[in-house]
Amino acid sequence: MGFLFIGLATASFDGFKSVLAYLYIYMLANVLFFGVITLLQSKKFLVGEVTLRSLKDMALIKKAPVEMSLAAVALLSLGGLPPLAGFVGKYGL
Repeated sequence: MGFLFIGLATASFDGFKSVLAYLYIYMLANVLFFGVITLLQSKKFLVGEVTLRSLKDMALIKKAPVEMSLAAVALLSLGGLPPLAGFVGKYGL
């Protein structure tokens, strides 16, 4: 929310555009991550409650490397790691 307030505090059209771009990028990264989790549940890699311990015990990177790579990209983008889209959105603000 802090990044959004920075863009809104400028009270300019550019700030508003940056806020909308950041929200769009953030939404896409969240949809990607939760879509991967849903896909893994539908493939029966994840059964029941998903916890950090259960992810570690199942070693999902060996069972579903493409899906877990996509999840990693989504999480790193949410964190704002360059050169991913989350960084571009935060840099714009």
